[in-house]
Amino acid sequence: MTKVKRLLAGGSASFLVATAIVAGTVAVAAPAQATTQSCQNYLAGKGYTVGSGVKRACNIGHGVGGPADWLTCNQLLVDLGVRAAHARTACDRAAN
Repeated sequence: MTKVKRLLAGGSASFLVATAIVAGTVAVAAPAQATTQSCQNYLAGKGYTVGSGVKRACNIGHGVGGPADWLTCNQLLVDLGVRAAHARTACDRAAN
């Protein structure tokens, strides 16, 4: 049995966790980037101006993630002059 397995088998797992926390070596995952921001960043990267209309569409696209939110996001962006393919990708990013 390896040393790690023996330590864990010997009930030392909580000690190891406590030591890691005290030592500050526990990696904590950062929260996922806001999906509305991902939608906006994608469009900005494609050269579109991210104004209030784009922000509104991305916020709606984020919504509760239902198909109506995605469709509304897509239509709002297309109405603002965003190419359909870019609108679809942006709203996908908003919804995920």
